[in-house]
Amino acid sequence: MVRERDRTIEMHIRRILLLVTALALPASAFAAQAQDSIAVDPATLSNSSERRLGDAEIQHILDVAAARREAAEEARINSGPKVFGEVGFTIGTGGYRSAFGSAYVPMGDGFASFSFGTER
Repeated sequence: MVRERDRTIEMHIRRILLLVTALALPASAFAAQAQDSIAVDPATLSNSSERRLGDAEIQHILDVAAARREAAEEARINSGPKVFGEVGFTIGTGGYRSAFGSAYVPMGDGFASFSFGTER
């Protein structure tokens, strides 16, 4: 009976931690990023294990990287209200263990606060 109760508690802790983690992730992490491809001239390919990029290819890669960096910065700036919170775990002697967490989510004129804690 005790083991079943422990498993149930651990399952609830995992669910809550998953919820808190999902709330804490920035919206920009889910933003779709454009996939840019690099045009490669088949005539420059050979059977050797080494291939050097041409000047045009290097410049294209640098331009794509700069565009991605600017898009990520813009997404970070315009990502809306930030979620703040913390998650913690404690393990001690004699089988002591605890888990806790909280998240504060701005919502319009107020905020929502989620918290949990368990210890044994």
